[in-house]
Parts: sequence; structure tokens; C-alpha cells
Amino acid sequence: MAVSTLAFVCLVTFVHYTAAQMRGPVLTLYADAHGATATAIGLILGAHMAAAAAGSIPLGRVSDVWGRRPLLLGGMAIGVVTSLLLPLAGRPASLLTIYAIAGLGVAAFTPSALSLAGDAAPRGRIAYAYGWYSTAHYGAIGIGPFVGGLVAEWWGYRLAFVASGVGIAFALAIGAAVPLRIRQPAAGVPGVTFADIRRNLDVWAGWVVAAPLSFSAAGSASVASLSLSVNRQT
Repeated sequence: MAVSTLAFVCLVTFVHYTAAQMRGPVLTLYADAHGATATAIGLILGAHMAAAAAGSIPLGRVSDVWGRRPLLLGGMAIGVVTSLLLPLAGRPASLLTIYAIAGLGVAAFTPSALSLAGDAAPRGRIAYAYGWYSTAHYGAIGIGPFVGGLVAEWWGYRLAFVASGVGIAFALAIGAAVPLRIRQPAAGVPGVTFADIRRNLDVWAGWVVAAPLSFSAAGSASVASLSLSVNRQT
């Protein structure tokens, strides 16, 4: 059952993130076509990840209390709604608001999916399970933008957003339909509290390393957006 649960998590993660990542390059072009400046485009993209970062810890805690599946499904539901709202918006402020809310969907999905992968891992093979999850996650991040750009080139920006919503809805249907039995921790094994996490130096080290990488990614996106705007003006 643990192996099937891990396969389920990887499948849902791959489909969800492939569809969700279709929005990134399309949103940049769409915002530029509606008059957004390079700075505004950078803010739109940054708001998405800032919301994901801000929501991950509290929504991860909610996942511990309410269970993995409700947050997993809820995050994907937010992804469907926001993808379908993007083609209805045009002003940078509206795009920023919608894409920031989409970031909260990511914050609901990712901690729950990671936790499911960890819960499904055989004893002593947690890193192996996370490796499979990472392969599905990063593979989707690599494929999604290409698929989004292809759909936008064939059918336009708005239909690319709709296709993203349909793809996330497909992942949501898989997540809702597949029955799961999550293995519970052995009796007598103490759980980890949030206070334990705050006092863990390894966790703080991970946050310190992740922060500049996130800023670097946001900076790269802003530079790409600026280059796009400059090329279109010349």
C-alpha cells in the first residue's frame, strides 16, 4: 500500500504541476500584451511565490490537523479557479491578486503532498520516496512551461490558461477518486511539534539557503520580463 500511495502522490504532483506551470511564461506574455511594465510583471510573478512561501507553514500545520487529502484537493481546487480567472483579467493589479491566490493553492498542495510521500515511505527509505516526489515535481516544472508556450502559440493566451485549469482539474479528479490508506505512525512514537521545528538548526539552515535561491529565481524572471519588453519596444 505504501508503494501505491507514493505512486499516487507522484502522479498527482506531476499532472498538477505540469498544468500549473503552463501559466508562468504565458502570464508574462499576457501581462506584457496588456501594458504591464517589466517591474509589474516581476511583482506578479513574485507575489505568487511570496504567497506560497507565507502560506506553507500555516497550511502545513492545518494539513497535520485536518489530514493530507483535504489540503491536497483544496490546493488543486484553488489552482483550477485561478487558472480560469486569469483570462478574464487584464489589469496588472487583477493579475497580481489572482496569481497570489494561486500561490496559496501551491502552499496548500505541496506540504500535504510531501507529507504523503513521507508517510508512504518504507522505514529507512524516506529520502528514496522524496527522490521520486522530486522527480515528478521538477519534471513537471520542466515540461509545463513548454506545454503552456506551445498551447499559447497555437490557440492564444486565454485558451492556454483554460488548458491549465483543465489539467489541474484532471489532477483534482485523480486525487478525489483514488482511495488511500495512509499508514499511521507506530504507537508510542512521539510526534514532532512546531516548537521542535523552530529549534532545529537544520531547518533554519534550509531556510537560509532557500531564501537567496528564491530571490535569484525571482530576479531571473524579472530580467527575462525586462528583456521581453525591451525587445518588443525596439
